[in-house]
Amino acid sequence: MSLPGLQRFDLADIPPEPWRNGGGWTRTVAATHVGTQLRWRISAADITAPGPFSVFDGVDRIAVLMRGAGLTLQGPQENWVFEGVGAVARFPGELPLHATLGPAGAARLWNVMVDREAVRAEVAVHHGDVGTLERLTSGVLVVLAGTLQVRAPGAPPLSLGPDQGLWFSDLLQPLALQAEQGPAQWVTTTFLPR
Repeated sequence: MSLPGLQRFDLADIPPEPWRNGGGWTRTVAATHVGTQLRWRISAADITAPGPFSVFDGVDRIAVLMRGAGLTLQGPQENWVFEGVGAVARFPGELPLHATLGPAGAARLWNVMVDREAVRAEVAVHHGDVGTLERLTSGVLVVLAGTLQVRAPGAPPLSLGPDQGLWFSDLLQPLALQAEQGPAQWVTTTFLPR
């Protein structure tokens, strides 16, 4: 599918960057900056060992479990347990967190970070047979499970499997989403200026 403002990605094709603490890997899907100041960033974070999360001042974070049920993020007073794929946690980037892996071992998070003074992120987890990406939105869609077919008028359909998705910006027409061979699960992340 070739449409203005639409770019396909596959996490398997994005080079992993090692964490400084050696506890995992990050694949950056998309990011925007104003000068050197981060506005928003989306990545897939592979957590391969228990350990601390990096601290980011002035940043709001949203994490969605892509795999690795039982992952726990523990803060001074907060505790998030990701019981299954699609589980979501929202927390400030300043919060010191420690990750503990669950029985499934290594985990992967859909990792959304925004400059809280400039941008607000909306993250929605969808499960079912159909959906829509509305026009004039900007953000990212990623498939967690199943296969999702994306359709636009006048263009051939595009099929996306797990860890595949689209980066969209100022869509001129809505996109229809249709699960193939049973329900699918996917995440949409959109960004709004404050």
